[in-house]
Amino acid sequence: MHAFYRETRRVAASVLAGAQLYFAVWNAANHHGVAAVLTTVAPLIAAALLLAAVFVRKRGPLDILAFLVSALAAAVCWGASTVTPDILTYLPAVTASIAFASIALVLRAEQTGPPAKTP
Repeated sequence: MHAFYRETRRVAASVLAGAQLYFAVWNAANHHGVAAVLTTVAPLIAAALLLAAVFVRKRGPLDILAFLVSALAAAVCWGASTVTPDILTYLPAVTASIAFASIALVLRAEQTGPPAKTP
């Protein structure tokens, strides 16, 4: 799992950042008012975190945060969507984000080891 994550995390983060930028542009053009602000700002924040995770060499909490925020931003956009077949647009981004966040969390837990025993 270490090798898989090490080899694919930057590619997945780059693709998800592109998807988040698409969601931001799409929702800015199709929504009005508060919905437009929320569904534009959330993907932009997620894209910024994902791009930061791409350019940072060290794995760690930034990866977990970036992938979790990406999943939440895609879910917010999906919830504000008025088009029924949007499940095909947002579900892959939500699924991939949660999967990579889970892998990053498991690898982080393996790296830190079990908690110290208290007497």
